[in-house]
Amino acid sequence: MIAADNVLAFEAITATGQYVTANEWLNPDLFWALKGGGPASFAVILSVTMKTFPDLPSAGATLYINTTHTFDQDVWWNGTAIFHKWSNHFVDNGLYVYFEVFPFTFRIRPFVAIGKTTAQLQTILQPFLNELTAKGVPYEFAIKGFPTFYDLYVDLFEPEASGSSALTGGWMFNHKDVATNNGGIVNAFKTVMFPRADLVGLMVGHLFNPGYGAPQSNSATNPAWRNATDFIISILPVPDGASLAQKADLQNVLTNTMDAALRGASTSGCTYVNEVSHSQSSLVDPCVANDDIPRPTRTSPTGKAISGVRSTPNFGSSARSGTLSVSFTRFQPPEQRGGK
Repeated sequence: MIAADNVLAFEAITATGQYVTANEWLNPDLFWALKGGGPASFAVILSVTMKTFPDLPSAGATLYINTTHTFDQDVWWNGTAIFHKWSNHFVDNGLYVYFEVFPFTFRIRPFVAIGKTTAQLQTILQPFLNELTAKGVPYEFAIKGFPTFYDLYVDLFEPEASGSSALTGGWMFNHKDVATNNGGIVNAFKTVMFPRADLVGLMVGHLFNPGYGAPQSNSATNPAWRNATDFIISILPVPDGASLAQKADLQNVLTNTMDAALRGASTSGCTYVNEVSHSQSSLVDPCVANDDIPRPTRTSPTGKAISGVRSTPNFGSSARSGTLSVSFTRFQPPEQRGGK
């Protein structure tokens, strides 16, 4: 499930200057389109009403493979490959996993199991841990239970770093990619890590499956996400004081070496618009950036077909409306509000 699945209503200003409410009953086409139809949205959003959920007891775990465990690069990459091989298993059991891949540093912090006990999480992870041990990959592992997900978040998620400059890209791998081409994906990781003799890249990964618990989309989000397994953010640091020529060179490496390797290892993935380079030669659609990948046709609640092919000729310069505020209020259907 993704955030767009939990939107109950929008207040917005349309391009004609009208103030409207968009929900399941009022302006349903606009409601559907605003849920995931961005980033250039179809109205100026004034407020969003979201569905919320009880904060449940949760379990979390961490795992590290680094130079305190091995200096053998093959062992380290083998551990990374074993982890990624099990990624479909993790997400299909309802886990979210945040991991980082740096030179000689593979760290998972954390595995997240909302509504599960430590025993349940241990059971899900045990086949993966057993394989690491059987293949001679040393690691450090810890598991812990929490009274709420919020407590887990505070304890296991680390603050975002700031103060440095970097270019970012990325790609999503789906279940089929992992099941049939995990070796190719890991080889792509190696290209991202060492794209050129004088450069070192980094990766941040997110294992999640928005189709878990919500296999059918009720929004304009790209259907490819419903079968997602891993979204990789590729990172290429930019030195302080870099010239325009240096920045252009680094952007070229990110787009045409690092991200190209990720795209090449995927059958039908996609990416976020804000993590696509405007200079990418194969950019034909805001979400799907590969001519060989089919673009879905999505149908709104009233039956209007909306092609997956990009309709804005100049995507890089198209205007965007913004979100002015977000409100979280209890939503009541019209029948509970006197039919209004």
